[in-house]
Amino acid sequence: MKIGIVSEYYQPEPTIYSVQLGQYLSKKGHEVRVLTGIPNYPSGKLYPGFGKTWFWRKVIDGVDVKRVLLFPSHSGNPISRIFTYLSFSLSSLVATRFMSSMDVIYVYGTPITAAFAPYVWRRHVPYVVHVQDLWPESVTESGMLKGRLILEWVEKILRKWTSRIYSAASAVIGISPSMGKELVCRGAKVESVFTVFNWGQEAHSSSGYRKIEHNGFSLLYAGNIGQMQDLSTVIRALKLVSDLPGIRLDIIGNGTELLKVQNLVTELKLLNVFFHGRIPRDDIGSHYTTCDFHLVPLKDLPIFRMTIPSKFQTGLAKGIPVITSVQGDTARLVNTYNLGFVVPNQDEDSWANVISRAYRTSVNERMEMSIAALSLYDSQMSREKSLSALESIVTNSANHDELGS
Repeated sequence: MKIGIVSEYYQPEPTIYSVQLGQYLSKKGHEVRVLTGIPNYPSGKLYPGFGKTWFWRKVIDGVDVKRVLLFPSHSGNPISRIFTYLSFSLSSLVATRFMSSMDVIYVYGTPITAAFAPYVWRRHVPYVVHVQDLWPESVTESGMLKGRLILEWVEKILRKWTSRIYSAASAVIGISPSMGKELVCRGAKVESVFTVFNWGQEAHSSSGYRKIEHNGFSLLYAGNIGQMQDLSTVIRALKLVSDLPGIRLDIIGNGTELLKVQNLVTELKLLNVFFHGRIPRDDIGSHYTTCDFHLVPLKDLPIFRMTIPSKFQTGLAKGIPVITSVQGDTARLVNTYNLGFVVPNQDEDSWANVISRAYRTSVNERMEMSIAALSLYDSQMSREKSLSALESIVTNSANHDELGS
């Protein structure tokens, strides 16, 4: 089958889902084409070796990849970010001939504006949209836009537009059960909605997790450092428990709030917080093997109760107990399967109390959480299971469209 993938982000950018899906489909014998942008995420600057050209095309790991121009930016400036999203959406139309012979198109829906061109092509090629975050809330609640009238105007437009995207799609995929239900409320046909968990960065043996012993108590945060991650609250909580011997926090990643978080660490005179910046994906594993808990913080907004952050799965895949403030589906998984601790409130006192509880857990308790994490991941969230589910949804969507035409 001829399968197109539309994703604003692709390797060498730090994204795994569209890349690994393309490779998986190619190995399964499908002809795969990827339409993406000139790489610039997450810095907002073009990667070395990628000039501004309309004619970039190359076969990578058996996948035919075409890049189109976009306005590179990943700043907190709302106009710049909007230009980035819209420029990729409009530039994608230049590749109409590149995608016109496909049997079906899979859209990696972050941002959801990536679905614009497939929506235009829908009369000739059916599309499947994989929703990673819900719009308009991802825009209106991000803090980028100011002013009640502007927020109301943007919300009205985006809610109407995303409803059309969902209703016209042959299939709509959510990353959590609650998101799947919400997508139906937002225009998707109930029979076309599926839930597929994201997978993590896998690097463990099915025989079990083997942690490197170390002195002290080590926490790890690995991911984007933005407003929504609310790391400042975690840092303030760490100050409250700084009397606990041997406690430390390692932070891996970059983002718009990095400087703010670094300044807060300096202001609070914390000597047990260490910043490692962005490091190669393959090198992150060594940090997981020496940490006791990994952190998954997010502000408590309604949309986040319907999501499961990808860093959550990565920690599970490596058998690491979790401390998270994400309510909804994520919290239910943690509590149901004994994967770690849930922070009940979005304040430093609550975080400090939970970190203290985690600190006092025994080696056996942490090992039980580790085994539970690996078991849940292998049974419900593994890369092989999720990729197989995605292939089935995408190919069935193409076949269903043929039968209905």
